[in-house]
Amino acid sequence: MSPYDGGADDNTCIVTNGGNTFCDVSEYDATNFYSIANTQVYYECKIWENQWYVNPNQIPGENSVWAFVSDCDEETGCTLSVTENTLHTLDLHPNPSSNFIEISNLDKIRSYEIYNLPGQCVANEVVE
Repeated sequence: MSPYDGGADDNTCIVTNGGNTFCDVSEYDATNFYSIANTQVYYECKIWENQWYVNPNQIPGENSVWAFVSDCDEETGCTLSVTENTLHTLDLHPNPSSNFIEISNLDKIRSYEIYNLPGQCVANEVVE
């Protein structure tokens, strides 16, 4: 048995409860203290980074301690965004959808490709 040395070299304690990982970042846990600045967490399809010490229940996106880093669409329920075409805007309904989508303004579209979350093309067509 060796004497207790105080834990981590920087005398901080990082709490982890397992949880899920998305985009190589652990999921936010509202019961945790995040004591080390620049710790990244995943919350609601986004990666967030704390600017300073975070108390429990200081939720990313609802508290200024968290800064948005990037989107992350790895979790079921996160959707890829539809970007605006240089000529027309395309609306897809319902969003998200698992069985069907409705494409508005189809008369203005010459071709389209639809991809699922893993990036596989699931539908495409050239409209004449």
